[in-house]
Amino acid sequence: FQATALRSISVQSGNMHLVSRGGVLFDYSGNTLLVFPAARDSDYTLPEDTICIGDYAFAFAKLKQIQFANIQEVGNYSFAYANLESLTIPDSIMVVGKGAFKRNAHLTQLTIGKGLSEIATGVFEGTETLKTVVIPANITQIGENAFGYSGLECVTFSEGSTLQIIGNAAFMKCHNMS
Repeated sequence: FQATALRSISVQSGNMHLVSRGGVLFDYSGNTLLVFPAARDSDYTLPEDTICIGDYAFAFAKLKQIQFANIQEVGNYSFAYANLESLTIPDSIMVVGKGAFKRNAHLTQLTIGKGLSEIATGVFEGTETLKTVVIPANITQIGENAFGYSGLECVTFSEGSTLQIIGNAAFMKCHNMS
């Protein structure tokens, strides 16, 4: 969408495919958040009945915090180039698409829940302010360039790690790692 000045989205009544809730665009059922207005800089809590965040839904958004309720899936590039400062991926989330949190320039804190088994390709690429990450035991695969060009200094693998695959360049150009 990349409409970085967009503050609100409205949908005409009678539309059988889309609905606006508080200026945010959802599919008609409310199960999938499609577009969050990028210029809104307030924190956001997802509705309880929303289970999926669509591709690029929060791309370029100015928000600093997101509260996931019952989200199960985060689409490709959903939060790419957003301004998140901290991120907790709850246990309910089972899929995070490629590049989902790419280039969040202010991300300093990351907690990965127990629902994920894979950290997708490029998911945290270019998060230059992210210094540490704990890879939980449930992660079996880290995708290509997952943390490439990030500011990581320390990566910790949890006790009982089931990690089997680390993709090419998963930690490429992490110059601060020792």
